[in-house]
Amino acid sequence: MSVFAIGLCSSAQTQYNTVVIKNNGEKITIKDVKEIYWEEVINNNNEEEHEFVDLGLPSGTLWATCNVGASSPEEYGDYFAWGETEPQADNRYSWASYKWSNGGTEDYPNLTKYCQKSKYGYNGFTDTLTELESADDAATVNWGADWQMPSLAQIDELINSSNTTTTWTTVNGVYGRKITSKKSGYTDKYIFLPAAGCRGRGSLYSAGEEGNYWSRSLITSNPDGAYLLAFYSSYVTYGGSNREGGFSVRPVRVARNEGEHEFVDLGLPSGTLWATCNVGASSPEEYGDYYAWGETEPQADNAYSWASYKWSNGGTSSYPNLTKYCQQSQYGCNGFTDTLTELEASDDAASVNWGSDWQMPSETQQAELRNNCYWEWVTSYNGNSVNGYIVYKAKSDSDKGKYKYSGSSTTTSASYSLSDDNIFLPAAGFRSNGSLCGAGSDGGYWSRSLSTSGSFIAYGLYFGSGDFYSSNGIRNYGFSVRPVRVK
Repeated sequence: MSVFAIGLCSSAQTQYNTVVIKNNGEKITIKDVKEIYWEEVINNNNEEEHEFVDLGLPSGTLWATCNVGASSPEEYGDYFAWGETEPQADNRYSWASYKWSNGGTEDYPNLTKYCQKSKYGYNGFTDTLTELESADDAATVNWGADWQMPSLAQIDELINSSNTTTTWTTVNGVYGRKITSKKSGYTDKYIFLPAAGCRGRGSLYSAGEEGNYWSRSLITSNPDGAYLLAFYSSYVTYGGSNREGGFSVRPVRVARNEGEHEFVDLGLPSGTLWATCNVGASSPEEYGDYYAWGETEPQADNAYSWASYKWSNGGTSSYPNLTKYCQQSQYGCNGFTDTLTELEASDDAASVNWGSDWQMPSETQQAELRNNCYWEWVTSYNGNSVNGYIVYKAKSDSDKGKYKYSGSSTTTSASYSLSDDNIFLPAAGFRSNGSLCGAGSDGGYWSRSLSTSGSFIAYGLYFGSGDFYSSNGIRNYGFSVRPVRVK
């Protein structure tokens, strides 16, 4: 809430109400107010507002102004081994103290995670992870889900001479690199990276002389190392280093379409609020974009196959070769398994495209929508000839879970019209193997929940003109996404 307009009685003839104006412009009138006070917001998720700079980079990446553990641009901040989310208290930073190594040495790191080559793995361990998962990302864990360590591509973009200039300089007596945008309209924008050196074997090295900033990207050819941004007084580049070393972390976030997306309160028991549009759409009746489960961008060539799926290593219908979200080894690449049963925020098309307030619904939230609303199949919505279901806030318990479609008659407690609270789900069909299927007759909407019956499928909401139900969809198919948020 941004503004309180508090009125007091100025005379016996004039009365005032208390009006609260929310950030989105909505006004709430409150009567019979006994007390108004300001309550401190307690942050339980380390998601306080951290400052960032838009350098006008092609990807839209926004770079933080400080390192993790620092409160100003020139402070060194904390040092992290790659894939660890806390500084090592004794500053050992060795293979023996590394979280993802089982008593390793320089010659035998004995990796237990993020390892594609058996000679580096503990007892020959391998997996297919090439970028840090959110739980192992020092930026995400310490700053919240909007932040992450940069990828190698984002580092390359930052220091590309077509995008920026870099200068060795000092800020408040601290040496480092100033990286300034070259894009028109952004040339006054810059970040400062202090030359914080690095930590290892209990010591701090080269502080004031060099900077080393981790990426989230593994060196797959030598998985005992990861990529980083490195600079000195004479040049800046990217390279690699052993994962056990203690280096700096400068978080990034991606410019998202976080405008005010409309939503409807359908009176659901959980308090879930459903968006009025699909991701990629600007009105309720537009189909919007299609996403494979766990992908956050539409596939440009509309392939939507196992061969093009992000979380599959060249898979087929018989052998999907999953590399993430897999509980059964027969579906995993080289027997890969993990314990993830719901999409992480970085793989959620709603969160990535609309912002952290939004996410794809869980299977439970979709079931709640089915069982607590009144559904009506229509061939036009708001005067637009689009087939789909209008989902109304039920006017009585007897209307919950009922539906009406062409040729059917359903007795309800009262009539329903577009003036009543509702959302519209267009029958957008789905995409598979380069084709759009079922548009106008069928709808498929992903949940964020992996199926318990097989990791190659995920739960979704599906409907035709005569029914709506929960079912499993093959993860490489392109379905619609309708975001939700909770009160």
